[in-house]
Amino acid sequence: MMKSSSVVLLVAALAQQYILAGQCNRSSNVALLTACSPIDSESCSHHQTGSVRLVWGSGPWEGNLQVCLNGVWGWVCHNSFSNIDARVVCRQLGFSTKGAQFKGNSYYGWGTGKKLIDYVNCVGTENSLLDCKYSKASTSLCNHGTLAGVVCQSGGSCKNHDIRLITASSSYRSYGRIEYCLNNEWGTVCDDGWDNSDCKVACKQLGFDGQSCRSTCCANYGKGYAPIAIRHVGCSSSSNSLSSCSYIANSVGCSSTEVAGMECFGRVKTPCTNGQFRLWRPFNNTGPSNEGIPLYCKSGVWRTVCSYTFNCYTAKLICKAMGYPGALGVANNYRYYGRYHMSYYDTYYWSCSSSSSSLSQCSYVYSRECCSRRYGYCRSYCNRCTASTATALICYSPSPESGTCANGTVRLVNGSTSNEGRVEYCYDGDWVPSCGMSSITASLICKQLGYNSTFVSVFNDERFGRTNTSSTFNYKYCSRSQSSISNCTDVIKESLCYINPSQCSTEYGLRCYNTGSCSNDGEIRLANGTIEQEGRAEICLNGVWGGICQTSWGTSDALVFCKGLGYRGPNPTTFYGAYFGETEGPIILSNIGCSGFETSIQQCSKSIQPNFNCTQQKSAGVMCKDSCSNGQVKLRGGNGPSEGTVLVCYNNMWGLISDTAWSNGDARVVCNTLGYKNKTAKPVIGSHFGKTNLPLHFKHVSCFGQETSIMHCSKIILSLKNGKLALNTDDVAGVKCIDDDGDGDNDDNVGTRPRGCIEINTVASQCQSNGTIRLEGSEEKGTGRLEYCYNGYWSPFCKLDAVAASVVCKQLGFTNYTAASIIPIEISQNFSLFENITCTGTESSLSNCKIHASKCLKWCSEVLAIKCFNPGMCTNGDIRLVDGIIENEGRIEICTDGVWGAVCDEGWDKTDAHVACTEIGFPQLEPVAYHNSYFGDGKYPIMYSDFSCGGWETNLTDCDKKIFPQSKCSRDSVAGVLCGYDCEDGEIRLVGSEWNYEGTIEICHDHIWGLISDSSWGIQNAEVACRQLGYQIYGTHPYYRSHFGKPPNKTIHISSIHCTGHERTISDCTRTTLSLEEGKTMIPQTNVAGVKCYTPDQCIPPPTGGVSCTSGRIRLTGGGRSGVAEGNIEYCYHGSWSLFCSLGPQEAIVACRQLGYEQYDITAVFNDGRFGLSSVNSLFQNVSCIDAPTATSLSECDLVDKCQSKCQYPIGLRCYESTGECEEGSVRLVNGSTGESGRLEVCTNNIWGSVCGRGFSVTDAYVVCRQMGLGESEPTVYTDSYFGDGNEAIIYSDFNCGGYEETVSECRKREHGSFTCSLNNVVGIICRDNCSNSDVRLVGGPTDYEGILQVCYYNTWGLVSANGWTDREASVVCKQLNYNASRGDAVNGSRYEASRRTIQLINVACTRNEEELDQCDKRLLTPAEGAVLTRVVDVAGVYCIPAVTDTPRPRPSFIFLSSPIEVSHMKRSTKTIYAATVSVLILVIVLIIASCMVIIIKLLKAKTIVFNRQMELQALSNPTKSNEYTAVDEK
Repeated sequence: MMKSSSVVLLVAALAQQYILAGQCNRSSNVALLTACSPIDSESCSHHQTGSVRLVWGSGPWEGNLQVCLNGVWGWVCHNSFSNIDARVVCRQLGFSTKGAQFKGNSYYGWGTGKKLIDYVNCVGTENSLLDCKYSKASTSLCNHGTLAGVVCQSGGSCKNHDIRLITASSSYRSYGRIEYCLNNEWGTVCDDGWDNSDCKVACKQLGFDGQSCRSTCCANYGKGYAPIAIRHVGCSSSSNSLSSCSYIANSVGCSSTEVAGMECFGRVKTPCTNGQFRLWRPFNNTGPSNEGIPLYCKSGVWRTVCSYTFNCYTAKLICKAMGYPGALGVANNYRYYGRYHMSYYDTYYWSCSSSSSSLSQCSYVYSRECCSRRYGYCRSYCNRCTASTATALICYSPSPESGTCANGTVRLVNGSTSNEGRVEYCYDGDWVPSCGMSSITASLICKQLGYNSTFVSVFNDERFGRTNTSSTFNYKYCSRSQSSISNCTDVIKESLCYINPSQCSTEYGLRCYNTGSCSNDGEIRLANGTIEQEGRAEICLNGVWGGICQTSWGTSDALVFCKGLGYRGPNPTTFYGAYFGETEGPIILSNIGCSGFETSIQQCSKSIQPNFNCTQQKSAGVMCKDSCSNGQVKLRGGNGPSEGTVLVCYNNMWGLISDTAWSNGDARVVCNTLGYKNKTAKPVIGSHFGKTNLPLHFKHVSCFGQETSIMHCSKIILSLKNGKLALNTDDVAGVKCIDDDGDGDNDDNVGTRPRGCIEINTVASQCQSNGTIRLEGSEEKGTGRLEYCYNGYWSPFCKLDAVAASVVCKQLGFTNYTAASIIPIEISQNFSLFENITCTGTESSLSNCKIHASKCLKWCSEVLAIKCFNPGMCTNGDIRLVDGIIENEGRIEICTDGVWGAVCDEGWDKTDAHVACTEIGFPQLEPVAYHNSYFGDGKYPIMYSDFSCGGWETNLTDCDKKIFPQSKCSRDSVAGVLCGYDCEDGEIRLVGSEWNYEGTIEICHDHIWGLISDSSWGIQNAEVACRQLGYQIYGTHPYYRSHFGKPPNKTIHISSIHCTGHERTISDCTRTTLSLEEGKTMIPQTNVAGVKCYTPDQCIPPPTGGVSCTSGRIRLTGGGRSGVAEGNIEYCYHGSWSLFCSLGPQEAIVACRQLGYEQYDITAVFNDGRFGLSSVNSLFQNVSCIDAPTATSLSECDLVDKCQSKCQYPIGLRCYESTGECEEGSVRLVNGSTGESGRLEVCTNNIWGSVCGRGFSVTDAYVVCRQMGLGESEPTVYTDSYFGDGNEAIIYSDFNCGGYEETVSECRKREHGSFTCSLNNVVGIICRDNCSNSDVRLVGGPTDYEGILQVCYYNTWGLVSANGWTDREASVVCKQLNYNASRGDAVNGSRYEASRRTIQLINVACTRNEEELDQCDKRLLTPAEGAVLTRVVDVAGVYCIPAVTDTPRPRPSFIFLSSPIEVSHMKRSTKTIYAATVSVLILVIVLIIASCMVIIIKLLKAKTIVFNRQMELQALSNPTKSNEYTAVDEK
């Protein structure tokens, strides 16, 4: 433990807060600022675009690489970076390309600023880095620890007598080749006469310790790329620079193999106070001041901190002791910073835990271990902490203010109005997004921005776009007690105990408000409902209209809310999920708790913002009920109480009546019900008094006039859904109850209805001639309620067949077309004076037909109306759809003998509907067939029944069927159909403008064209639409409120949509789709979205008349892999080659066919410029093969070429052919740091392809892991190309596994060609084992008690390095496994079966006293570090002594020889005794030899442990050298 004196020293040092960190931000010293600059994300001018520079090196010839793009200096990541790319950089900087070398892993320092480009791939002849192929830095593999560096070893100017150290071939930055500037040119130094006295002067000149160094000869650090400049250097103790030493300025007698080098050592000699910390870097502390080798002041001397047991908790607290907020990480190899003086190191080590809040709470332990044992006792001790155990630490240093913004300020970006947008907070001088947001924080932000309302709207759907900015800022945490955003806590991003600069998973948005939108606090309203009784629940509070959160919203709450609006009816309906759209104001109330007796929502318990968090997508809605009884009526909209639109109550809701067939009898019943019995009732149609937003309850009402309630009349009762739909299509009925000068109401011709059987034995005088007929209730000729003169009475009909109806039409004068429509209208009660009238069809009058008399009045529940027709209204055989809401649906009507006729639904099915749709022009293969007069029965006769089509017919009349009058069908059995368009789901188009680049957006869903609501429409959505249509996205403008018109016959498909702006198609965006019925309901009140992709002055017509190629040809250019059909696709347009700015999946398939790759319809389309070129023009806008899916050439497809187009990167394409390299359905994980992680790839058609992240879940990943045999615990799923995009085709999407499948081939999924998916959305998986941290097991051995040791960390089984593995550690393992705790033998795991796992533990050191291996000293590796070491180290194995009842195998470390010895109790054979004696002698000799070998092996093992540990560290620092280390290890 820490000595008490050390604690006192440390506490005193911390109290003094002597902080060397941050000097770059505060110092005025020019030299210091030069060493520290440039800072991350420094701005650059427009004319510098494409320039490069090297920073943080010892001079302009070396450093981390930065490039100027978009006005900022940003980093280049090292993925795929090589010496070829380094040569291009050196050439661009003016150096020679000879010896140009790439340095990876942020060799010259970690950068936390912008990472601009990655995956650079130069040919080597380019003059600028941006002429090479590259990708935007957008994956997790490009981070602060993976920056590219470059060393330009030759060329460049210099100042006479300057020196430099070229470290390109050294593992330490303080070791290298010495070069001297003579005649303003760099040259090497000859090793003749070069010794330590010379290198001391040179090292001191470079900023190292001038008292110690090692001179090297013989071009040990390379021959260099310049001639030898000087030789025979002779320095003395008084020399302060190499130029002050004697030397000969030529190379006479020196060859290129006699180049001098030197090994310098760092040392800080400045005075210090015990307990202080600081960081040391080479070359006078060049590079970022927040990283380096940590030094600790002890006994007044700066010493290196020991790396033994050094962990992230120690790193964090040391950084805090120096004044930094925390640690970014620990570099893989401290050698990057050079070598500190070997005599100055701390022999104690720090050991901190997660509970330590300062170094004073950590252990500070003298580090020693037993070096030599004999007879179980330690003969000598060694110290674990030496000069070679230094570590390298990177602390987090907030960037100095760049001038971009003032820290603590906040702004809203990318909103459609100034009071909304993405929240950006100024942190460390830069604008960064907020990764989280509470209502309290949001309210304080709006307060700071000058808004006077405390209410806010928080958005977590990225509707205002995202920046993808990487930063350490996470979010602001504010409590209720804080009054200003400046008083809130900055929450930073951390991973374990390291600060983690990264992108937000979600970038939050915000909308602020000012008071004044309402003035009456507590006022409530319903918003955005189709009818007035429904809508989003909103309340006025503190001068702002806002919504109510759905949390705890229930019937009692809705009941009280409706009371406040005057609705007293029971059982209101509650709605959730912003059913009526998002509120334009904030969500004000939540957690409402009403009992139901309250009269106002204000009287209920509730939470008021900002005391809760609720997004706009969770606003509550309600449908209120009226306190009325079925059949109640009232009038609205008239000039007085006796006239107006008729409102009728049904199911506790006031509603309307359709004016279809509205007649005098109907008006009479309404007026009577209202008490106007002595007034004339006049029906009014055409919504004369206005049509209010109420549902239509009734249609085709037919009253005699004597009914006491409209509920007793014949009518069609509409469902609430259909009532809302009819509100959009039907006019409504009204009445005028007018004062009459006569004797009142004369409509009661029948008097009181008789009860029981009433005999007909009187003759009346209502009509004069029996057998005459009349039609009542309609002014239209040939239409009305049919009445027959019988015994002087006008009698209605209770029965009427089609033949008798045709005779009626003849009698009425309709002789050219005699088929009639018989329209039954349900009423409470009807009567007829006769049973029936039947005809043969030849009669000219009903009086010639047979009357079937009745003794009693015939009572029935419906009255029969009739409609006769004259021909000539249509052409025979024509077909049409009627009374649908959208243009491709409706009731089927066919023209027969010049009159439209309906179809009976008897036998009507999809095959019949398909023939009908094909004839109409909608060739969708599987339409929807409707029955039961779904679209109404119409007014025309039912002419056909029992259709039986085969599907091949071109006209419906070609099918087998029954024809009138053989067909008999009721009016409620008329057929209808919904046809689809010939469009593919997700396809979009623009309508409503004469220009093809603008208009209302229509999208295809379920093969039906429909519209998009503008409720969440914005610039990102519009840009995706333009990209999908093949236009450039620059200059895109979204339009709202049906700017280009709303097609009246299209449904609403999408109610809300949220794109990030990076998607290829609208279908890739997050969206809410409506069912067809919901969409049709939304038509009346919904405004739709539009877009303008081009403005006329942007349109540049393409050139014609080129001669460089044959029009219609295509080619691939820029692909670098031999034998792979890939590259930027080019099309010969009117004789000139043109790149593409867009290419859909179907078009890509056709292109590959044209190129000769016809075996598979699998392609990969790239839009990230990976095959080179950027900011390109295309001579056309896009190409569409939708109408030619089987085309073999793009010239067969439609080319949109009105204008040229621009794009940031051209489209790349890869075509495939069978390679036979995989088995169908097999899976693998690629590019992960362990065998259990990586990008998911599946084999189909002998081709490996990746999987789209859309819809991919943990259940799907579980099936993958089980198929690969990789663990049983819940896996981790990434859908953001976390392990790279694979550079291959995405062959599957929308996986839907149940979890029980054995292979992914058994899961439901969408296959290539049926979807589009961004390369940024490829699936990655980390499979997890069913184990707990620190578990151990033995695998691969012939018994349970021996084998390779596996340990569990990160929920994954891994391996232990065999370096330093002894019987002590093996015994602890055996104890943990409940074997004999007194004995466990260490075994090299290579003798057992090989394991696919990765290394998790190294440097394990136990004392035998531990109960578990996890209690021993050890170093736990990250998965990435373990993956590197797996290739270069042996793994540990264990042989345990089993329990007594077990029979152990012979230990694998020894060989036992034996011969049988037979013993008799009576006597022994001489021969047998001789054999036994020989066996014993042989065994003794073998044991002696084995003992000697064991001693030799242990000596060799002890000697090589240090060497092997050095190899581990080198492997961790430079994974690319793993093959070299493997070779050394084998030696």
